[in-house]
Amino acid sequence: MENLTIDFNENIDCHKNIDHHENIEKHIERYKNIDLEAIFSNHCPDIISSQRIMLSSVVIPVINIDGVDNILLEVRGNKLKHQPGEISFPGGKMEAHERPIDTAVREFCEELMCGEDSIDIISRLNQYIAPNKGIIYTFLGRVKDIDLGISNDEVERLLPVPISFFKTEQPTVIMNKVSFEPADDFPFEEMRIPKDYFDFKVDNEVIFYKYENEIIWGITAYIIRDFVSKINL
Repeated sequence: MENLTIDFNENIDCHKNIDHHENIEKHIERYKNIDLEAIFSNHCPDIISSQRIMLSSVVIPVINIDGVDNILLEVRGNKLKHQPGEISFPGGKMEAHERPIDTAVREFCEELMCGEDSIDIISRLNQYIAPNKGIIYTFLGRVKDIDLGISNDEVERLLPVPISFFKTEQPTVIMNKVSFEPADDFPFEEMRIPKDYFDFKVDNEVIFYKYENEIIWGITAYIIRDFVSKINL
């Protein structure tokens, strides 16, 4: 008697195909008439990006020393993993369900080892879009009753710089070129575009302020330049 062989995998695949087609038909039916008004009536706009957007907040802290308004910057600790020894604003990454202003005040107090009564937020300023780093919200604050000699794991020391310096000194501007390198498996033929489609370079401006023996550059310099451009007396 001839043995009868049944391919159970084939039957399973057949059922999978039937289920798949039924699911497609259900989805098609579901999305024929959509109540867009109900879905988007309370929509909160966000940011479209191919990467996860990191949200951060910083304070531009202004302190008056001997009758002179200074921007109070930080020299980052040398043992920090990211950007050790560089000059920056107090600030950091937003936590879940935290407002930008809450992050700014929290980070300021943590890094400068003070209470919330040491900073009065005056205004929210322009936000900075940082390539590959996300969005940085900026706030202007007036500092009072602060220990200028503080030092901790995050902050090596504080660096007050008169606002007048940034109003009278122009930053050094260097223009870099950034190129785009497509992946080896990028489907040029399928997309019907030539292989030199991305053969171009984009200007990338980097600015530097030199104050005494310190270099203030990058995002910190961009935010300062934008801030002082609003001060016209």
